[in-house]
Amino acid sequence: MDRVPASPLSWLSLLLPLSLLALAGCEPPMEPPPAKPRVQEQQEAPAKKPEQVAFPPAAYPLHLSLADLTLEAGDDPSSAAADFDIARAYSSQPQERKTLQPAVIIEYSLRDSAARRFVVAPFYMPKEDADFPSLEDIMTRMSSLSYTVYDLRVGVISIPALSPLPPEGNDRDAAKKLAEDSLAPLIKSAAPLPPMGQARVYLQLARFFTSNKYKEPAYLAIEEARQSLALVNESATADKTESGRNLTREIDTQEALLHKTMPFTLNF
Repeated sequence: MDRVPASPLSWLSLLLPLSLLALAGCEPPMEPPPAKPRVQEQQEAPAKKPEQVAFPPAAYPLHLSLADLTLEAGDDPSSAAADFDIARAYSSQPQERKTLQPAVIIEYSLRDSAARRFVVAPFYMPKEDADFPSLEDIMTRMSSLSYTVYDLRVGVISIPALSPLPPEGNDRDAAKKLAEDSLAPLIKSAAPLPPMGQARVYLQLARFFTSNKYKEPAYLAIEEARQSLALVNESATADKTESGRNLTREIDTQEALLHKTMPFTLNF
């Protein structure tokens, strides 16, 4: 059987794939696309933690006063250690340059002693109720002592930036001196409140002392409320006069209640 000659097109179809393979083998391999440069993520600096403040400024005069009263009641200085520790913690923590703190300053003496002593009970303004937690702590400590209250003063004390309070030690007299010497400049710095605000605070103090059966300071608070109100009335505008009249009625009502619950008597 005779062979049929292949057509030129069929040869071309065989050669074309071979030529393409040869060309592919001759081309250099394709390089991968250049990697995109990494953009370094900016890491935010960790937020700075605020400095820890353990105690408010009011803790310093309050716990010095409580430590002093505790030492008056006993001979063991360790009994006042907890209060000294709080006062020391405040004096060692970050503080403002100066803090103004409203406070009640009580002047008293102990039986068989002519020495006048002072304690400080801080509070917060505006004072619209008879709730005085610090004063309640002070009076509770004083209840274990035989004392006479001579003066009751409302004012604003200045608490400066303090150096850390030194250790009170194991000697009672040295520990008392530390408490009293630390309180003295605060008490000396006391400035009066504006007369109207002062009269209102004294009225609230009268309510506090009356409800808790503290006779001497209750009468002192009523008297101080009247004296403060007199300062308001001396330079009163029309609206202050109306406020003064309302406050006068409140003081009169409180004084009547005081005389009814704890009548005033003179001891000769």
